[in-house]
Amino acid sequence: FLQPSSAFAADDIAPINGIYADPNHKNGYRVVRTIGKTSASVTLQDEPEGPIITVSGDINTSGKGTTVTLDLSPKGGPKDVVAIVKGSDLYFPDGNSWTKNSGV
Repeated sequence: FLQPSSAFAADDIAPINGIYADPNHKNGYRVVRTIGKTSASVTLQDEPEGPIITVSGDINTSGKGTTVTLDLSPKGGPKDVVAIVKGSDLYFPDGNSWTKNSGV
């Protein structure tokens, strides 16, 4: 049997991995993948015919919770947007949130 990697123990950042819906881009998607315990890669597309863009992120976990700082500059956004991880969703300072799709 395969044993789960210690990098993705139950109390680690693996639950961030997934496909997210963004209400600001209802026809698009966001795929979040962790790389180790401190980095993430987000592949996103705002519209079905739009460009597919991959951005990088830094994960910070502390006693206050987990945040993901994303560099959205490849899609024309800010370089250091801090999203707060609450449950299985990501919350942004502008009031937007990405909801993780269940069952994926």
